Amino acid sequence: MARPREFEINDALEKAMEAFWAKGYDATSMVDLMKVMNLNKGSIYAAFGNKHALFTKALTQYTDTTYARIKNIFTSIEAPNEAMKVFFDEMLVEQSIPTDKVKTGSLMVNSIIELAPHDEAAKIILNCQVKRLEAIFSKTIAKGQETGVFRKDANAKDMAIEVSVFIFGIMSYRKTGCDIAKIQSITDNYLNSLTA
Repeated sequence: MARPREFEINDALEKAMEAFWAKGYDATSMVDLMKVMNLNKGSIYAAFGNKHALFTKALTQYTDTTYARIKNIFTSIEAPNEAMKVFFDEMLVEQSIPTDKVKTGSLMVNSIIELAPHDEAAKIILNCQVKRLEAIFSKTIAKGQETGVFRKDANAKDMAIEVSVFIFGIMSYRKTGCDIAKIQSITDNYLNSLTA
């Protein structure tokens, strides 16, 4: 098994993230990680630390990558209602792909459920992600309220939290095997509820 070079670090973290995503933190063993990362235990410890340190690094990379992708949607599309629609459309495309990731759900949602109640390091990473996504949603909703495309009966920050709760709920619900057409219908109804 190879020793990681600097240019392989992100790839190794990606592979670790896939393993944690598939099985959850507790159920993923060092043997699992050694296999998917193609590294021996000593190399993993030297490059990343113990299993928990590796997980927090992989989770950070995952949340940073996800945040950058979502932020790009909202900064590249001028109309706030269109940006929100594109964001939800992309989420639905991901949820409709027939892979094990649909069955296992969102790594972020799974980690919140499994680890946030008792793992302070994971909780900090996850809370940071929730807050920065809600900041994007809040800014977009406030802009939409100013331009008259989003309803004004609630403040933008509260509506942004509502968007987060809806997303986490949809991703969890999808794990039950619910048909994507039903998810699409629910999402369309929710988006309509945001409009003025």
